Amino acid sequence: MSLLLLDLDNTVGELLDGHKFIQRLCAQRIIARAQGQGAIAYYESLGWKIVGITKQAGVASGKKSLQSCIKEQEEYTLTLLPTLKEIYFCPEFEGKKCFCVTLNKVHDYNQHRASGTFRKPQPGMLNLAIQRHQPDLALTVGE
Repeated sequence: MSLLLLDLDNTVGELLDGHKFIQRLCAQRIIARAQGQGAIAYYESLGWKIVGITKQAGVASGKKSLQSCIKEQEEYTLTLLPTLKEIYFCPEFEGKKCFCVTLNKVHDYNQHRASGTFRKPQPGMLNLAIQRHQPDLALTVGE
């Protein structure tokens, strides 16, 4: 199985209300060339599994709660980008916490061995997604 990891932080979407962080569920849209006939649709047509990765600094800076962030991912981002199978996010600056949101469940990876490396640009969330979907390609953090 091929895996496409999408950085969701201002790369495939854009904010519509001028805020730095999403304040309302409907305050973002997907950039046209990313969906539809764009890159995401292309990889989906090839049968790739598509996974989102996001920092969610709004939680870390106190602009929104963890619960509202989870709701945003479940009810809005996964709806905006229905090709996404799951979204990994790190809600704090230290990189110790990681959650994975799917349509039906929230997975907590806060006790995972990669804790401390989840915050981008560190590779923890990427390695976790690879480990879950392509375990023979997964790298040990720090290699």
